[in-house]
Amino acid sequence: MLKRYDVLWYEAESDKNNKELSDSLEDCFVNGNCKNTINILLKADKNNCRIAASLIGNFYLHGKYGVKKDVNETIYWHRKAFFENEDIDAGLDLAIFYKNLAIKNKDNALHKKSIEVYQKIATINNHIALTALGGCYEIGRGVEKNIDKSLEYYKQAAEAGNLAATMAMSRVYRKHKNCLRV
Repeated sequence: MLKRYDVLWYEAESDKNNKELSDSLEDCFVNGNCKNTINILLKADKNNCRIAASLIGNFYLHGKYGVKKDVNETIYWHRKAFFENEDIDAGLDLAIFYKNLAIKNKDNALHKKSIEVYQKIATINNHIALTALGGCYEIGRGVEKNIDKSLEYYKQAAEAGNLAATMAMSRVYRKHKNCLRV
């Protein structure tokens, strides 16, 4: 199974105008030589390469390939990749990052940021975002707890093919059968 980096590498490889980037990513991911990769990615981003911001964000998220982990840089680059380049995967990474940071720091404002990103992604019927929103409303994380709304999101996600959402719906019906509107 391909990792996300592999997919991005292949996307860069298919971009004939980005030979330097595809060569650098290959050298980094295959040979472990990542010394100049971040600089090449920064240059590619300045030249409007759609995948550069997402990769840079992931480098900072994981603290790999020649950069140190950095929360602010992770957020900056994932926001750029999602909001400017409409990279849905970067948006999902951003929402999950906000959620994990919110849990770690017990910060409800970060939960709200996570939900805002999930809601934007849910507008295209993304089953992952819909399932995540169902979970937020089910337990009241970042939003007021609302079982009916939770079930609506789970149902949309299940209809989009998410098996976890189907199982979540079943769990919610069993757990809350006495307080559901019929």
